[in-house]
Amino acid sequence: MRQNAEAAAQAATEAHGRELRAAVAKAEGKTAAAVAEEEEAMRRSVDAIAQAAAGVTALLAADARYRAALARAADEVAEVRSAVEVASARADVAEARFEAALARAAADAAEARSTAAQARAAALQAR
Repeated sequence: MRQNAEAAAQAATEAHGRELRAAVAKAEGKTAAAVAEEEEAMRRSVDAIAQAAAGVTALLAADARYRAALARAADEVAEVRSAVEVASARADVAEARFEAALARAAADAAEARSTAAQARAAALQAR
């Protein structure tokens, strides 16, 4: 009921507006066709503005999607970078452990050679 009343009020307002425009046009010496032409031009202008607004809205939505995708990509890059840094640190630790083990093995080999040389020297002295 309220919608009907609002629609009736809107129609009455539009009719009154047309009557006023017609009266002004008549006072200005314009014909009804010229007034209708001006109204059609205004309608087309309003339609064009609405289409432009819809285009801007679509552009803004596309920009928001682009920015969201860019943010997700940046997050993924950061995750990969972090994983690479962790893997690199682990590789550095493994390399240091390997070098330490290699150094211990070299020291053990040197000690074994020294012990063998001492054993040979003792065996030679014992003869």
